Amino acid sequence: MRKFYFLAFCTLLALRDLAWDLLLGSDKVSIPIPPAYAGLVMGLTSTSLGYLTYLLRVRAIERGTNSREPLGRLPWHRWRQYPRPVKRRFLLLGTATLVVYGATILGIATAGASVFDAIDYALVPLATVIIGGLFDSGSRRGHHLVAGMVALGAVLLLAHPSAASGVSPWSVAIGGGLALISGAFTAYCTSLQKEQLNCGMHPDEVLLFRFPITAFGMACWLGAIYLGSPGILSLRILGWPTVILFFVSAAGGFLPLYLLNFGLMRETVGRFAKYLILIPLLVYVGNPFFLSLMGRNWKSLNMLEGLGCLLLVVSFLGSEVLDEREVRASREE
Repeated sequence: MRKFYFLAFCTLLALRDLAWDLLLGSDKVSIPIPPAYAGLVMGLTSTSLGYLTYLLRVRAIERGTNSREPLGRLPWHRWRQYPRPVKRRFLLLGTATLVVYGATILGIATAGASVFDAIDYALVPLATVIIGGLFDSGSRRGHHLVAGMVALGAVLLLAHPSAASGVSPWSVAIGGGLALISGAFTAYCTSLQKEQLNCGMHPDEVLLFRFPITAFGMACWLGAIYLGSPGILSLRILGWPTVILFFVSAAGGFLPLYLLNFGLMRETVGRFAKYLILIPLLVYVGNPFFLSLMGRNWKSLNMLEGLGCLLLVVSFLGSEVLDEREVRASREE
C-alpha cells in the first residue's frame, strides 16, 4: 500500500507543477496571477484542509469514546499539549515549507515547469537520502545514493539547451538556483515529517501546523508587492482563477503531503526517495501534452533527452529491485 501512497504523491506533484506553469505564465493565460497570490491561496487552502481533516477525525473519535476532554478538540488546544521539542519541529517545518513554496512558485514563474522541476526534483532524491540520513542513518543505503546521482546525471541530459527552448539563459540560471534551494528544503521537510510521525502523530496532525506560517509569509509578500505596485492585483483574479487555484492547491498541495505521511509511516525516508525520481520524468513528458492543449505543437524527444528519460527509469527500477531484495532478506532472517 505504501507504493500507492508514494506513486500518488509523485503524480499529484507533477500535475500540480504543470498546472502552476499554465497559471503563472502571463503569456499563457488571459489574467496574469501574481506568484505571491498563488502561494497565499495554497497556504490558506492547505491550512483550512489540515484543520478540517484533523477536526473530522477527532470528532469521529469523540463519538466512539463519548469523551472530549482527553483529546483536546480544537487545534490550539492540541498545540498547548505538545512538548517543546515537537513545537520547535513544527516551527521549523512551517518555515522550511514557506521557503520551498516561495522558491517553487518563483522558479516555475521564471523558468517554466519543465526546466525548474527537472532540476528541482532530480536533486531532491539525492538531497533526501543525504539529509534523511542525518536524521536516521539506518535509512541511508549506498544504492539510494547511486540512484540519486544517476538521476542527477539524467537531468543534465534533460536540461540540454534544446529542452529549454524559448527560455532565456538568465531564466534558466535563476530557476536552477531556486531549484537548489527548493530541493534542499524539501528534503529537510520530509525528514521533519518523518520525525513527527515517529513520535506517534497521525498523518493529519503532522500537517496541522505546517501551513499557517506559509500562509502568513505569502500574505506579507503579497502585501509588500501591492504597496509597491497596487495595479498588480486585479479583481478578475478573485473569480475563476482563484477557484482553479483552490483546487490545484487542494489536489496538488495538501493531498499529496497527506498521502505521503501515510507512506512514511510504513517506510524509511531513503526508500521513499527513489520515487521522487519519477517526478521530473512525469513533468518533462507531460509538459508537451499540456502545451498541445493550448494549441502548440508536440515536441519530440531527441537522443539526449530520450537517454535522460531512460536513465531516470533505470535508476528507479534498479533501486526498487535492490530495496525488495533487502526486504526479503530481512524477512528470512
